[in-house]
Amino acid sequence: TSNDHHRQLVEVLLGIEGSAMLSGYDHAVYDPLIKAGWKKVHYRTTCFAASKSRGSGNRGRYASLRKVPRIETIWVKDARYGAHYQDLI
Repeated sequence: TSNDHHRQLVEVLLGIEGSAMLSGYDHAVYDPLIKAGWKKVHYRTTCFAASKSRGSGNRGRYASLRKVPRIETIWVKDARYGAHYQDLI
């Protein structure tokens, strides 16, 4: 299926003994990372590939954030901080 590569990536990430970080869009396929103690952080961003032509309505400061918003997700396993990582966010 289309998620097979993502599942394989999760398996590889779960085997990492040190620190690691993954960036992408939130999806249930990554839930095993959270169950294994990884932290998840969401942040607002925009699609910078979105057209900025006159017809798109994406012209002007912050127009893309309003017209083409995205929520990026970062999954973090930080071996240095362990369970205390959440206190640093």
